[in-house]
Amino acid sequence: SDRSTKAGTQEYLDALATLRKKYPRRILIGGLEWNVPAHLSRIHMGVLVDPSVEKHLITFKQRFEQPGIPVSEAFGWLAQEVKDSTLAAFIYNHPSRYGEPDAQVAAEWTSWRRASDRAIGFEGGPGHQNMKPNGAYAPIPTDERWDPAIARIGGAWDQLLDRGESPWGALASSDYHKPETEYTPCEFSRTVLTVPDASATGVLKALHAGSFWAAQGRFLDYLLFTATTPGLEMPASPGEVIRVIKGTPLQVRIVVERFADVSTSPLGVEIIGNCK
Repeated sequence: SDRSTKAGTQEYLDALATLRKKYPRRILIGGLEWNVPAHLSRIHMGVLVDPSVEKHLITFKQRFEQPGIPVSEAFGWLAQEVKDSTLAAFIYNHPSRYGEPDAQVAAEWTSWRRASDRAIGFEGGPGHQNMKPNGAYAPIPTDERWDPAIARIGGAWDQLLDRGESPWGALASSDYHKPETEYTPCEFSRTVLTVPDASATGVLKALHAGSFWAAQGRFLDYLLFTATTPGLEMPASPGEVIRVIKGTPLQVRIVVERFADVSTSPLGVEIIGNCK
C-alpha cells in the first residue's frame, strides 16, 4: 500500500536506493497506487516509472491526489516531465472491485487512453488473493480469481477490443498490504514478461508492448503463444499485430509447462477470439 510504504516520498526513494545497492541483481521499479481524486479515490491506478525519473513520483503524489484534480491534468504533467512515454506506465487496478459496470470501465479506459499513451492496460489479476471475499471484491465476485471486466466473455476488455482499442491485460500483482490478507509478492500472483533487456527500462518497454502473461496460483511455469500464416517470415507473439486476408489459414500454437508439483493435474486450454 502506498500509505503504509510511504510511496511517493523521499524516504521511499531513499529506501529503494538502499535496496538496489544491497540486491544489485534485482530489478526494483519505483511506483505508487494512485487514488484517483476525480473518482473519490474509488478508482486506483498503478503508476510505475523508470529509476531515472522516479523523483517525479514525489511531486505527482503531492499534486494529483488533491480533490477535484482531473486525470488528464495528471497525465499531461507527467508527459511534460517525462518525455519518453516508455519510461512510465499507468495500469487500471482491480477495475470491478467496487461494482463498476463494464460499460463504465470501458469508458474510463477510453478516456484515459485518449489522454495518454502511458495508460497501458488492466490489472486483471487483482491482489488480496488471500482474503474473503476473494480479492476484496464486493458486490461483484471475482471470476476464478480474475477481475470480471477482464475474465468475462463480452466484458469491458472484450468491448474495448471489439472497438479497435488495444489495452493490455491482464497483469497480476499481490497488492501487498499486510501478511494476514495477502500473499507476498510473486508467492501466488505473477506477471511474466519477455523483455528486450534485463533492466527496469526493459520491463517498462515490455509492459507497453504487451509481451507478458500473468498467473494466479503456482501452476504454470512457462507459456508461449504464437500465431503464423503463409507468407509470415516469423511467428507473431503477444503484443504483435498481423493482418490476415479472409480465407487464409491461421495457425495458433500454445506451449505450456507446469510446475513439477502439479504436473499430473488436469489442464484445460481455451482460445477465445473476437474475429469476424
